[in-house]
Amino acid sequence: MISIVIPAYNEEKRILKVLSSIARAFSDSDHEVVVVSNGSRDKTVSILREFSGHNKNVRYMDFRRPLGKGGAILRGLEEAKGDILGFVDADDAFDITEIKGMIGLLNAGYSCVIASKWKGKGFFAVDEPFTRKILSRGWNMMTRLLLDLRFHDTQAGAKFFRKDSYEKIGKDFISRGFAFDIELLLRLKKAGGGIREEHISNTHVHGSTFRLRHSLSMLSDLIRIFTRLR
Repeated sequence: MISIVIPAYNEEKRILKVLSSIARAFSDSDHEVVVVSNGSRDKTVSILREFSGHNKNVRYMDFRRPLGKGGAILRGLEEAKGDILGFVDADDAFDITEIKGMIGLLNAGYSCVIASKWKGKGFFAVDEPFTRKILSRGWNMMTRLLLDLRFHDTQAGAKFFRKDSYEKIGKDFISRGFAFDIELLLRLKKAGGGIREEHISNTHVHGSTFRLRHSLSMLSDLIRIFTRLR
C-alpha cells in the first residue's frame, strides 16, 4: 500500500482538489492519505472532517500550533501504514497520474523517487514566477556545492520512498521547515539507496505558503545540515 502524506496550512481553497486528484488516480485498495493540518486557522480542518467522513482512505491530523512543513510531514509519516511512503504538496501542482507512474519506479530497485519541475527544462520553460525561479536556481547551486546533492530540483513537493529505506535514516531531523527536503535526500543518499529524479508535468498554482522570509531560515538550516551531516 502507498501512504501519501499532505502537509496543509490554511488550504481551504485547494485541499479538495488534490484529494480528488488522488482519488481518481489510485484505487481504494492501494493507497491511504494522511493530511496533517499544520496550524491552520481557516476552514481546512472542517473540510477534512467532512471529506474523510465519506472517504475511508483519508485520515487527518489537526495541530493547532504550526509544525513547519518538515515537521508536519514527519508526523504524518509516523502515522502512515504503507510499505511505500511519501508526500505531495496541497496545491495539486503535479500531475497525480504521472506521480503514480513515478512511484512504480521503486519496483526497479530505487529507494526513493522524486518529482522535478526542472529536469530537462530551461529557465523560461518552467512555470513559476520569475523571482521564485531565481531563488530556486540559487538554492540548487548551494545544495550541489555544500551537500553534493546533484539533482535538478530538490524542493518539488512530491517524493516517495520505500519504508525499509526510510527506517534506516533516523528521525532526529535538523530541519522542520522548507529545508526538510534536502535533509531527507541527503540522509537517504548516505544510507546507500539509489534516488531517481523524474520530470513530472506541473502547473504553477497560486496560494503558496512559502514567503521570502523563509529563505533565511532555509539558509540557516542548510548550514546546520552541512555542519552536522555532510
